[in-house]
Amino acid sequence: MNNQETRVVRAALTDVGTFSRVLAPERRLRSYQEPLVRAVVESVRHGLGMEFAAVFSRQAGKDEMLAQLCAYLLCLYQKRGGNIVVALPTLRPQGVITRDRLLERLDHPLLHGLVNV
Repeated sequence: MNNQETRVVRAALTDVGTFSRVLAPERRLRSYQEPLVRAVVESVRHGLGMEFAAVFSRQAGKDEMLAQLCAYLLCLYQKRGGNIVVALPTLRPQGVITRDRLLERLDHPLLHGLVNV
């Protein structure tokens, strides 16, 4: 990774909204999603252990929001380690789709070498 790419990745990791705009501009978080995602990130960063429920209408991007949140947290804490547990109604199809979406978000040229997918 060159110096410019390193700066871009560091900037993206300072804020989940920036992360979304840099790494998934065509699927960036919507304005109504960002406050919830930022609240989750702050809870994780400060060890608050808060619980959240995302209640949006159908087709509002909940699954994409979850994929980007998980990708951001995995990148942010990759050296420290940890786990993310996502509970879904079924393995097939929801679990498989969710896993594949997360892997797609992590499969970005700027993240190669940073995250092992």
